[in-house]
Amino acid sequence: MDPVTRTSSVSPIPNELRQHPYEITLVFPLMVHCEGLMLVAYDDDCSCGSDGSRIPNLALWNPVLKNLRWVEHAKGITRYDLHGIGYDKKNRSDGYKILRFTRPWEIHEHYGDQPEVEIYECKTSSWRTLDVELDMDVHIMHLCGCDG
Repeated sequence: MDPVTRTSSVSPIPNELRQHPYEITLVFPLMVHCEGLMLVAYDDDCSCGSDGSRIPNLALWNPVLKNLRWVEHAKGITRYDLHGIGYDKKNRSDGYKILRFTRPWEIHEHYGDQPEVEIYECKTSSWRTLDVELDMDVHIMHLCGCDG
């Protein structure tokens, strides 16, 4: 029910995101946006089928145009990965990009390991690893908040 219009409303979330192929309850630990385009992920516990096949668990969603595009990754996306979405303001025609940081220390407890940094180019539908080394010790938490 829409509290303003008092009319029945239908969920804007597409069925592909709401109905998992293996009929399980989905948890969305990631929903970030950039100018109306949403980057959505569901928990990696849900990303492997009973036959061992990998189900994509990262998607780009445009709620206005009602478009949904799954983003596949050869290694799979895990709950320990951190993502951001954006584009190059100087050359916006290159399309949106997804930035991914892996956190190997969460999985293997190698706390000195540098995260792997990758970028996904929507224009080419491909991932590439960035050869970067963080010049500071970064501790990324699953926290978000506001001051005040």
